[in-house]
Amino acid sequence: MEGAVSAFLRSIVIFFVLLLFTKILGKREISQLSFIDFVSAITMGDIAANLSYNLEGEMGKGFSSLMVWVFLPFLLSYMALHFKWVRRFLNGNPVVVIRQGKVMEDNLRKVRYSIDDLMQQLRQRNVFHVADVEFAVLEASGQLTVLKKADLEQPTRRDLSVPAELRNEPHVVIEDGHINHEALTKANLDPGWLLAELERKGFLLSNVFLGQVDSQGNLYVDLYDDNLPVPASTHRQATLALLKQAQASLEMFAIQSEKLASKGQYERLAKDLGQVVRGVEPFLRGGGGG
Repeated sequence: MEGAVSAFLRSIVIFFVLLLFTKILGKREISQLSFIDFVSAITMGDIAANLSYNLEGEMGKGFSSLMVWVFLPFLLSYMALHFKWVRRFLNGNPVVVIRQGKVMEDNLRKVRYSIDDLMQQLRQRNVFHVADVEFAVLEASGQLTVLKKADLEQPTRRDLSVPAELRNEPHVVIEDGHINHEALTKANLDPGWLLAELERKGFLLSNVFLGQVDSQGNLYVDLYDDNLPVPASTHRQATLALLKQAQASLEMFAIQSEKLASKGQYERLAKDLGQVVRGVEPFLRGGGGG
C-alpha cells in the first residue's frame, strides 16, 4: 500500500513537471514537430514514466536526465531562431516537386517520394489533376503546399451561375514508363487506346514518367525530361492514331462480347480495319502525298 501511495504522489509531481517543461519548450502541433522535437518528446515521456512507477530509482538522477532532454531541444530551438544555418541543419529546406504542371522527378527522388505519395498529398488538398498545379512545394515539416494555376482560381461555377457537372475520379494510367492496366480498366479504357493517344501526341511510353486520364478521357502526360519539347502532332498522325484506336476498340469489343455472332463480326471488322491501317500507315506516318 505504501508503494502505491508513493507511486501516486510521484506521478502527480512528474505530471506537473512535464507540464512546466512543455510550457518552456513552446507550443507546436504534432504535424509541425521536427525530428529532434519528436525524439525528445518520446524520451521525456519514457523517463517520466520510469520515474513514476520505478520506486527503486533515484528521483535526482531521473530529473537530471529529464533536464538534459529539456535543455538541449530548448537550446537548439533558440539557436534555430537566430541562426539560419542551424535552422536548415535541423529542419532542412523546402523542395519544389511540381513546377508549372511538371513533376520534378529528381527532387522527388531526393525526398524519397513516390508517385503514390505525391498523388495522396494532392488529393488531400482537393487537387486531382497534376496539370492543374502551378507549383507544389514539400515543406520542411513534411506538408505539401500547392498553388493552383491562375486560370483555375476565381470565379467559380457558382459565381457564374453555371451548373456543375458530375466528374469521376482521374486515374494514373502510366507510372515510371509502365502501363497501369488496373487503372486503365477502372477508366473503361484499353492499352490500345493509350498507345494510340501517346502516338497522337508524339510521345514514347518509355519517356513518360506519369500519365493521367481525367473523367472526360483527356490524357495528361509528364515526361522524364522536363526540358524535352512537346512534338507537334500533324493531322496525318492524328488520323493514324484514331484509326489504330478504333481498331483496338473493336478488338476489345470482340473480347468482351458474349455472343458468338457479335464476337465474330467485331473480329472481322478489326481485321479489315487493320488491313486499312497497314495500307495507309506509310502515307500517314511519312507525310507523303498532297
